[in-house]
Amino acid sequence: METMGPSKQKDSYLAQEIADKFSISKKTLFQWEKDGKISKVPKDWRGWRRYNKMHLWQVSQIIKNKKRGAG
Repeated sequence: METMGPSKQKDSYLAQEIADKFSISKKTLFQWEKDGKISKVPKDWRGWRRYNKMHLWQVSQIIKNKKRGAG
């Protein structure tokens, strides 16, 4: 089994990967993009969104702020 070292880190992620990572729905993710909470996400040749590390950070900040406001 191959492990992902620093040189093999992913530079793009699919919507389902982001949704799974943050325990949110793809619908929520798409809504945040529509609302401008997440920067415009480029799409690949199939029309699938390809998120990058900046998008990961933006999603984490949204979630962190929601948790902070809920407490």
